[in-house]
Amino acid sequence: MSIKRKVKVSFLNNLLILKDFFLTRSSLRIIYLFYSSKIKKRKKIRKYKKQKIQFQNSIKTLHHDSDWFSHNIPFWMSYFDELSINKDSKLNYLEIGSWEGLSAFFVLNYFKNAQITCVDTWCGGAEHQNKYNFDRIEINFDYNTKFFKERLTKFKGTSYKFFEENNLINIFDLIYIDGSHYCDDVLIDALKSFQLLKVGGIIIFDDFIGWDNGDHPKLRPLGALDAFLKLKKNSYKIIEVSHQLTLQKIM
Repeated sequence: MSIKRKVKVSFLNNLLILKDFFLTRSSLRIIYLFYSSKIKKRKKIRKYKKQKIQFQNSIKTLHHDSDWFSHNIPFWMSYFDELSINKDSKLNYLEIGSWEGLSAFFVLNYFKNAQITCVDTWCGGAEHQNKYNFDRIEINFDYNTKFFKERLTKFKGTSYKFFEENNLINIFDLIYIDGSHYCDDVLIDALKSFQLLKVGGIIIFDDFIGWDNGDHPKLRPLGALDAFLKLKKNSYKIIEVSHQLTLQKIM
């Protein structure tokens, strides 16, 4: 693709994203933080390129049909550095949506003292149907995490069922939300997970912007998380607004 065409595509994409922000009536602060983070993106990618490559090399021996996580490494590493979260930190980690276990593998491999809980139906969403063998997806998850069983709790079921059976508060240090992408599900996952997050803990929402299933933006993750931000105003500190939304709970 020529430079001229790349610029044109980037410009059009940014216009579509801006349109989505306005359709969901996102705050000007969120819009500003999103576009300002794009300026910092190249620096982060350069700084943490080595860690990303190391991870990609480490998963060559794993079983997976897709890699939807590696591109997050530079962002996650920047959060860890900014918040002084080091490899020896004793983390209690929760993820909603584990798929083949690459994000779980990253956390377990990087944080030697992490205890993690993975929640997934291993049945995929509507966007995955007729594209994947779900028995194989779960088998891949089990294989990829088999050396960490003593530090891993696997919960097979919906996030609704998980929250119903784990009516606790303030127990997780880090939470990653990458489950259902429908607005109602995302909002419930956000609210319930925030209850489980310790004060000072970090929550990362995947596909905050850029997810397009054909529905109105209000029915996507963007619409749900915009509502969540308004409902929980003054309870969090925004760490970053990019393709993912990353917050720190402050009260």
